[in-house]
Amino acid sequence: MGTHSSDYKLWSKLFFKLLPYQILLLIIDASNGIVDSICASNFIGNTAMNAIGIYSPLNHFLFALSIMLVSGSQLMVGKAMGRNEMDSVKNYFSTDIILSILLSVLVSILLIIGAVFDFTVIMVEDPVNRRALNQYLLGQSFGIPALVLGQQLFSFLSLENQRKRTMIASFVCFLTNT
Repeated sequence: MGTHSSDYKLWSKLFFKLLPYQILLLIIDASNGIVDSICASNFIGNTAMNAIGIYSPLNHFLFALSIMLVSGSQLMVGKAMGRNEMDSVKNYFSTDIILSILLSVLVSILLIIGAVFDFTVIMVEDPVNRRALNQYLLGQSFGIPALVLGQQLFSFLSLENQRKRTMIASFVCFLTNT
């Protein structure tokens, strides 16, 4: 009973410690989408807005994949930190970063291939909208590894009580996108 109670306390403390940062990640993603949509509709036009709208489900999938890695790694690292198993912390961190890089690069390559070889025809029949989508995919593909890696590092900074750095990074991310 004592072990379960201490594990519960550790998990509860970790959960409530990381919850604000998980919420902040969601807010950053939502605000980036809003900024992209406003800029596209007001400054670029309907074709660009269409490209962003078609890309949106892909972006949600990518964000969900990244959050899955963030959440799982945070829980594993937090548990290892609570037990003072620093070798395990390093292993979990390294595994998370390597998986994040590999998956994000794979997604980027798939988007580039889809755009360059016009495989997006299965998503958009209209050639004007498809050309805009292909250009948007190419532009987005180069930022995906940095985005996913940034989300991972953001979570590890919060685990290490680097709150000021985490908040500054979030603010810079928001301002840069705006």
